[in-house]
Amino acid sequence: MTMKKVPFILMICTLLVSSCFYLRMYHFCEGDLEWMSPYEQGDTILFCFRESVDTMIVQEDFLYNGYWPFRQDEGTDVFIANCGYRYSILHDRNVIKCSTFFLKIEENKLEAIFQFRQRQSRFLYEDIRERQLQPVRVNGIEYDDVIIVDDSNSETYDDYPYNCEFIWSKSKGLIQYKYLNGETYTFYKKLPYKKSI
Repeated sequence: MTMKKVPFILMICTLLVSSCFYLRMYHFCEGDLEWMSPYEQGDTILFCFRESVDTMIVQEDFLYNGYWPFRQDEGTDVFIANCGYRYSILHDRNVIKCSTFFLKIEENKLEAIFQFRQRQSRFLYEDIRERQLQPVRVNGIEYDDVIIVDDSNSETYDDYPYNCEFIWSKSKGLIQYKYLNGETYTFYKKLPYKKSI
């Protein structure tokens, strides 16, 4: 092997090895993970409006926050921690598909994405201070860690009757939502999933 080929082979080896590692990795801090505290997969949550009851079922919860430095198949050299829920709400024999996701897009930036049927909203929290959180009182209970999703900060994609405005608490999850016809459903009870032994 000639001396001219050695640097070339070293360069190729370096490129191959470096392409196996993430260049940057963004992980959730302890405060970020509080967004995942309200629910677990299998939980059932009841919401009431007068005599009517909606049933919410958490179908999936997931958390990707690994520190393994080797790249997976994301197609990017940046690891972004992500977590969230997929859930359905049963309302008048109709099933409304919903989801809530959180992504750590930079060291001090957390993105929250809420989708309630055709209403979708995205929030960006900078410096982990979560300046968009606000206090609200619902049925005499004060919550100081909520996001209010309405026409001022989100959009809907059609006139589907179950698009709604809603209130999401960092510590309690979905607290209240209002359909386009004005019916407002409020958290009543959580029935945690009982894991079999």
